[in-house]
Order: sequence, then structure tokens, then C-alpha cells
Amino acid sequence: QDISAAPTVDELYQDSLMHTNAVLNYPNTYMHFIYGESDCGPSVPIGLIWSTMVTSDKTIEFVENADHEIADTQAGRDAIVSAVNEGTRRLESRLAPLP
Repeated sequence: QDISAAPTVDELYQDSLMHTNAVLNYPNTYMHFIYGESDCGPSVPIGLIWSTMVTSDKTIEFVENADHEIADTQAGRDAIVSAVNEGTRRLESRLAPLP
């Protein structure tokens, strides 16, 4: 749904994860959520509300010794590369081979 430039409280609620009509199932999309274990900001609890509500195929991962800037650590970069590779493998397994 499009939200106006000056959204009303109702528009914001309808666009939120807590709305009864929120989309939480992505049947053709594998989702991999990566959080920094040392991230003390609001993105982790907010992200966990959403990621735990998603009903389709997903992985939730915490990267040890990483904060919000996950890619600033080698473990974070490795986790990102691994997630992309896993997503690619999953996609390739669903595609028909080329003639």
C-alpha cells in the first residue's frame, strides 16, 4: 500500500508489521536474517519481531563479536557471503536446467 507524504496514524499502522494484514509469508523467497551479537541498538529487537513472525523458509543468525556494522568483521563478511551462496544454491535448485 502506498503511504502519503504526510501519513496518518492509521496509514502507519496499516504499513506496520503488527497490522493483521501484514505480509509475513514469502513462499518464493528464502530469507536469511543476520544480526551482530554485540549490536545493542534498536535494529536487533525490531528485526527479531519481524523475522520471528515470518512464516516462510528462513534462517536467523547472530554473528559473534559483530555489532551493527556486521561487514566490518571477518566473521560478518563470511556470514554474508555464506548467506548469499546458500540463497543462490536454493534458487538454482528450483530453476529448470537450460536446454
